[in-house]
Amino acid sequence: MENSDKVGVVYTSVGGTTEANDAPQSTIGLKHVSVSFGAIRALRNVSIELRSGEVHALVGQNGAGKSTLIKCLTGAVAPESGRVVVDGRPVRFGEPQDALAVGVRAVYQELSLFPSLTVTENLLGIRGFSRWILWGRAHRAAEIALRRWGVAIDPRSRVENLSISQQQLVEIVRAMGAEGRFLILDEPTSALGPDQARLLFEFVRSLASAGVAVLFITQDLHQALRHADWISVMREGRLVATSRREDSTAAGLIRVAFGEEHGILEQTYEIGKIRLPPPKDAPNVLHVVSVQSRPYVWSYSLDVRAGEVVGLFGALDSGHMVFPELLFGLRHREKGCVEVDGVQVKGNDPSASVRAGIGYVCADRRQALALAHRVDHNVTLANLRDLSRWFLRTREEARVTAGLIDKLEIRNARPEAAVDRLSGGNQQKVLFARWMLADPRVLVLVEPTRGMDVSAKSDVIRVVHDRAQTGTAILVISSEPETILSIADRVLVARAGTIVREFRDQEVSVATLMLAAA
Repeated sequence: MENSDKVGVVYTSVGGTTEANDAPQSTIGLKHVSVSFGAIRALRNVSIELRSGEVHALVGQNGAGKSTLIKCLTGAVAPESGRVVVDGRPVRFGEPQDALAVGVRAVYQELSLFPSLTVTENLLGIRGFSRWILWGRAHRAAEIALRRWGVAIDPRSRVENLSISQQQLVEIVRAMGAEGRFLILDEPTSALGPDQARLLFEFVRSLASAGVAVLFITQDLHQALRHADWISVMREGRLVATSRREDSTAAGLIRVAFGEEHGILEQTYEIGKIRLPPPKDAPNVLHVVSVQSRPYVWSYSLDVRAGEVVGLFGALDSGHMVFPELLFGLRHREKGCVEVDGVQVKGNDPSASVRAGIGYVCADRRQALALAHRVDHNVTLANLRDLSRWFLRTREEARVTAGLIDKLEIRNARPEAAVDRLSGGNQQKVLFARWMLADPRVLVLVEPTRGMDVSAKSDVIRVVHDRAQTGTAILVISSEPETILSIADRVLVARAGTIVREFRDQEVSVATLMLAAA
């Protein structure tokens, strides 16, 4: 990511004044709000308050009611009982414009910037083909808007040339405008690495220091514990707990949010370490020697045995996110060798990788799935040859998909349902179903649990372990140390374009992994 570390946060000038914290405290919240959609109780007597100068995290499993709570605060959904309260007074939001008028701003997972336009054009809502725009004045206005919130980005830059974290900051600045008082961030770091997430939260903290009330929705419990002043937990439409950060623990949040233990994943959150098992006595399936693609990957060598789950962990500049693209043939491999079951795999050719028995699940589900299409069409995409002779056997396609839906416990899914109606965790399971049907010898998973709640992460970990039991060699690449420790039999750590450490048959902590990757 170019320039990802050059995003400036100028704390002394944020908000344009040093007196923001002396102003009267602004508040927004819900009082005893309930919302139903038919027979579904989305919110049940929910009360929550956000205060200026504070960062509030909202956590809970998929379907807990977090999205509906946001919609009530932004005017997209009207409470059927209870009320929205702003600065101590009940208000009625008949439409989103009413929420905007009192200073409510929301930034969602899917950024709404125009990539081919400049930062100035995105911030000010002007188009590049107009002949009558005074561009010097427009760029200065955009620069003032960025500087007001402490963001050092050239307003003349095209959005497509910015890193994802920079785009996030531009989106927030655009949303806040001149009158923003309450900021809601929906999974703001779902597409960010750890370093980019840190920069984003530095910016969020600067907004709070300027007097903004911030609510961020996250599935990452450590982000909530690290960056929030208050943490609220939702479960089955109810707000079941609100506590100060210093009074909260990851294990406690898991138990409140999910009502049950989640085994090995909870252990890594609670005590921060795990005991890796002894090496498996099984033949090598995947053999990689000195693979290179400069400047990101200088030399990667590794093996994965049959039935083994190997975790690959690294920081943003380690090349570990580029390596799986090399492995699958999506990026040019300058040198090195990849073998599956002793047979060399042709480089730079994804179809050759599939024929060799390599399955690949990328970090961005949206790139791998046809979201508007049916579940069964997505599941069978890598295996159409076995389901067709002269034409596709649609009944067989639906039958095998239904079996995989049951096996993987893909919730609220039917073969004919559109994938975009499913939660992120269940969309991820659809990708797993695709490769389970293809039955690969090697399965490469990139950030398989990013953006999921703990329950969905536990489901994915179970699926991966079940698949390994069939003899598949599995390589998991992630920047989430808890996920790596929860899922892997053996852990490799990458740094500066090469693999620098291996952990096996020993106790390993989150801190040890982070230190090895630093």
